[in-house]
Amino acid sequence: MRKHVYGYTMVEILMVIVIAAILFGIGIPAFSTMIRGNAMTISIRQLTAKIQAARSYAVTNRCKVAIVFPAEELASVKSSFSYSTYRTCVVTEDSGWKFESWIDGEEWKRLPTGVLIQIVTNGVNVTACKINDIGGTTVSFARCLVFKPDGQMTASSKLGLVYGRFVSGTGIINTEKESGSGNVLYHPVTINQYTGKTTVGEATTTVPAP
Repeated sequence: MRKHVYGYTMVEILMVIVIAAILFGIGIPAFSTMIRGNAMTISIRQLTAKIQAARSYAVTNRCKVAIVFPAEELASVKSSFSYSTYRTCVVTEDSGWKFESWIDGEEWKRLPTGVLIQIVTNGVNVTACKINDIGGTTVSFARCLVFKPDGQMTASSKLGLVYGRFVSGTGIINTEKESGSGNVLYHPVTINQYTGKTTVGEATTTVPAP
């Protein structure tokens, strides 16, 4: 007696393929949005932790500490470090702010891919900042946040984070629209001048004033 072997018809197989393709098309954008959202959250947490650590170091060691944010391609800085990295150093205040030395054990930290620090409001320019290890030389100035020995900053400041990429050799940031809003959104992080406390504001389409 012959046994019947049951299988799937071509129509059934095609239906499964079509359904799988539809689900795949729906899932990829949602997954991408989730990853991007996590990247911004991680970036804000990283910066908040670094700000608190810099303030604590300044108070504990009775010195002036700056968080350096490389921008554009100053003195041939590698483009991969522009707008996306930061590092703390000790500075002096003598007719302006001047780089003294990198803090021992501190290295350049990088934000998650695709997140950039486009704006640093009320920051200060630190002169003679040595950035040889990231492809540059000693630059005339670098944008920084500075903490004094009493834990206070020179002024309340704000960081403006955005999704995008830096175009090497142009000094231009190509910002990217965010899913859902369809707009380029800036994520403001405000640092209190007296306490160093960070406050994350609502994302906005308005570029924070430099």
